[in-house]
Amino acid sequence: MIFHLDDNGAVFSNPGMGWVIHHSAISGKKDVNEPDSYENLDNVALLSYWAALEPEEGVFAWERLDASIAKWTALGKKLQFRISTDPMLYDGKGDGVPDWVFERYGVPCQVVEEDGYTVRYPDYRNPVYLEKLRNFLNALADRYGGNPDLETVDLRGYGAWGEWHSGFQHPTRAEHAAALRGILDAWYDAFGGKKTLILSCSYEWMNTLHPALHAPESYEEYLAWSGFDYALAKPGISLRRDGIGGAVKLWDARIMKDYYASGRREPMICEYFGGYNEKLPLGGRRGYNVEDSVEEALMLHPNYMMLMWDSVDFYEKRPDLIVHGLKRMGYRLLPERVEVPDEVKAGEFFFLRHDWTNRAAGRFCGGSSLEFRLRDPEGRRWDLSREDGFDAGSLGEGERRSFRTPLQVPEKAAPGACTLELRLRGYGGQTILLPLEGKTNDGFYPVAALRVK
Repeated sequence: MIFHLDDNGAVFSNPGMGWVIHHSAISGKKDVNEPDSYENLDNVALLSYWAALEPEEGVFAWERLDASIAKWTALGKKLQFRISTDPMLYDGKGDGVPDWVFERYGVPCQVVEEDGYTVRYPDYRNPVYLEKLRNFLNALADRYGGNPDLETVDLRGYGAWGEWHSGFQHPTRAEHAAALRGILDAWYDAFGGKKTLILSCSYEWMNTLHPALHAPESYEEYLAWSGFDYALAKPGISLRRDGIGGAVKLWDARIMKDYYASGRREPMICEYFGGYNEKLPLGGRRGYNVEDSVEEALMLHPNYMMLMWDSVDFYEKRPDLIVHGLKRMGYRLLPERVEVPDEVKAGEFFFLRHDWTNRAAGRFCGGSSLEFRLRDPEGRRWDLSREDGFDAGSLGEGERRSFRTPLQVPEKAAPGACTLELRLRGYGGQTILLPLEGKTNDGFYPVAALRVK
């Protein structure tokens, strides 16, 4: 017998995906882009920078960050670190590296005007700078790397906002790439194996840099000049695109699509360029309206999307796009076809064929297990099997895969029309919601009828 199951269109939240709230963990002042309501918002990015967290050498000011973590975890939210070690141009300040690194140790720097801010970018090749950077990152990872509510850590180590563009200008492209590799190593040595590191793949848009980095003629040059080839050779580093809806170019779109196509099991993130209100007129900023921006983000296969700037208005005025994003980002797994024998005897084995698809744009990350049970006519439930080899992460956007599982009907199952149920688990054993009707209180879904003799 063959059972075809349809997506019920439900809106729900699953681990490892979702909309992200922007929260300042610097001064304790609420960010104007932080909504007051949190329905359908499950993740929070905590923003800070090195100078705020280590104002004096070896003296760490974790209080604001700790308070932010306590606030959001008490509300059941998962966390991302949005902490930069280069200038975070935010709230009227362009701080990044602490003043004492320059003043006490004479680390060379370049002073530039960036987006209305006067900022200092250090020479990343300087050994003292690298030593102090490593000390800070190791302290940060030692304190927070074991927190189960912290899901990802942005690798914001170079350039404006730490977005991997527009930082210190080195004499040659080779020296530039070598300097970026040093930053990558420092972050990876601190957090590798503890948290997924998320690296911004924003292109070098400034055409005033020397040597010119803004217009590589090939994908290979783009990868080498920014150290992306070196970074992605390391497991546990994934990508984010800061600047969706008017700033995405050929190579940075390709790197995210290539990463997704590789099947790697780490989440990707998208953040919007510009605000909600400036995209409202027909055409919007740079020809993008709000809907265009959301679709461009989904094209890059994210598991997470930051709320658009002016995010309070976006969240309150376009709940349809919030719902659309929840249904399309990350993963949405559906067992669309289930096949069982017409009849099977109690105590006998049979093969279950189940065909799955991913209706969303992202990917299930990490391990998964699938559990089966049988509910007999007397209402008793019998555990049948747990399939730890079920690979939910193998399902890319729109892909379909067939699985074949041997199951045994319990000898004491009551004869007659029985119901076959399944439950999907992942992300540390959490029950994964499916777009199906009939979910039980313990997370099982009915998927087929089975007649037992």
